[in-house]
Amino acid sequence: MNAAFIQLSSILKTIDFFQFLKVRYAGNIPYQNILIVGLILGWFTYLGLERNWIPIKLIISFTITVSAIITFWFKKFYKNNLGFYWSFFHNIGIGLIFAFLFLKSNDLLSSKPIVYNNYRITDVRFVHGITSRGSRTSPMKPIISIDFKGTNKNFTLSPVDSKNITIRNAYIGVKEGFWNYDVIKSIDIARKQK
Repeated sequence: MNAAFIQLSSILKTIDFFQFLKVRYAGNIPYQNILIVGLILGWFTYLGLERNWIPIKLIISFTITVSAIITFWFKKFYKNNLGFYWSFFHNIGIGLIFAFLFLKSNDLLSSKPIVYNNYRITDVRFVHGITSRGSRTSPMKPIISIDFKGTNKNFTLSPVDSKNITIRNAYIGVKEGFWNYDVIKSIDIARKQK
């Protein structure tokens, strides 16, 4: 029991030394809230990249650039109050918020029409989804690969679509985005081919 208390005490001293859990404010807004919102929106951005084809390298560089600009812009404030490196870490959350807005604006601000075409399915794989408890008992999800404009693109479909996966073509609706990156609006496996 004494060893566990010493170990917990050393962990708490380490946390206090690095000030991991210290609440920091920018005005009246705690930075931890901005970081948490940024990380959640960053996760949604990552999930949206399957249907919104902005390159991941562009999203990462966009996030880091916005974070660096904000950090250098408020350099005096951060040096006096938060520390330069800690503030950059928190500004990653702001960069992720801007990356999410960039991704969503590509789709929502575009006024281009949706173009529907048939594409050949080059490969089909089935994977287990992860349930909320972490077990692998969920239905199998099909992942199809399609030759799209000379590149191989993967799409994860719902388990309901697995019965129609014998068809070798997919009917896909594509819209050119506001930032000239394609957005997949619909995938239909069950549509009869002409």
